[in-house]
Amino acid sequence: MKQLGELLMIVCFLFAGIINAQSTKHLRYFNQDNIKISKSEFQTKRDSGEFLEIPGDSLNSLKLVFREEEGSITDIEDLYEKLASASEVEINKTKPLVIIFHPGEDRCNSSGSTDIKSSKKWYAELDQGVFKIIGTNPIYIYKNKSGLLKDKSFLPWNLDPDGTVERLFFKNHYPCGSFTVISPNGTYISYFGEFPKEYVWAASRLKSK
Repeated sequence: MKQLGELLMIVCFLFAGIINAQSTKHLRYFNQDNIKISKSEFQTKRDSGEFLEIPGDSLNSLKLVFREEEGSITDIEDLYEKLASASEVEINKTKPLVIIFHPGEDRCNSSGSTDIKSSKKWYAELDQGVFKIIGTNPIYIYKNKSGLLKDKSFLPWNLDPDGTVERLFFKNHYPCGSFTVISPNGTYISYFGEFPKEYVWAASRLKSK
């Protein structure tokens, strides 16, 4: 019976490997305009740093999106009101608003391998840099708490009120988290996926002019 069990386990592993190989083989690749492209072209564009890879609109597909987006929102007062209520923090409406967004668990934030001491230092430097530039601290917003392991749990996270932040700025699940900086007139710069703190500072400078 033991040998039979081991044999069944081997067969299951082999079958899973075959299925995975077939899925990978039949992946389709799309550029930022949702036009099908070759795997090599997809990888070249992705590796340029200008684009981020996310799941496509259909099964077994991947697509590229620009990592940076600029735009504007029409009702910034509504955003201020909802964020103030969710975070219990008074929003300074004369300063740019910096939002750090956690989208939920993904391959980037589920391992918990980051050293908490290093993580605390990184976010402390991020906050200090933002405050030095615009005189306010970032607001930390999450879609759900999955993936908020010990290396980030010390941050003052607040639930996205009515999904407002996600709806306005982060329409896809961008792995590792993202940020947006919104000026008092409603224009914004968003960056999707893992980011260096220097990018947040640069966007803060742009929106404080």
